[in-house]
Amino acid sequence: MQYNPSTSTVIQLYAVFQEDLADYVCKCLMERAEMLDDYFSMEVVDDEEDDQKKVAPSSHSSGPVIRTLPMLSGRDDFSPCLSGLPLFVLRLATEVIWHEEEACFHTFIK
Repeated sequence: MQYNPSTSTVIQLYAVFQEDLADYVCKCLMERAEMLDDYFSMEVVDDEEDDQKKVAPSSHSSGPVIRTLPMLSGRDDFSPCLSGLPLFVLRLATEVIWHEEEACFHTFIK
C-alpha cells in the first residue's frame, strides 16, 4: 500500500522539510509526466531539456516546468487564476492516488 499524506500534514511539515518536499514534488511530477500529458493534457518537462524556452535562463535551480494545464472548462476563452497553481501542484504530489486508474481520475479532479 502506498502512503499519500494529506495536504494539511504536508503544509505543516513544509517549514522543516522545505527542500525535501520540493524534491519530492518535482520527482513525482517527472515520474508521471507522460501520464499527465496523455490523460490530462498537462505537459510537464524537465527545465534542462525544455527546447521551447522563450525566456532567458534564470537563477533558479532546474526542475520540472509545467508547460500546459488541463482544460478546466469547455470554453476556449476561460483562463484559470494561477494563484492556486502551487497548491494544485502540491496536491498532485500528495493527494492523487496514482497506482489505481479510477481513483487517480477522481483524486486528480478534487
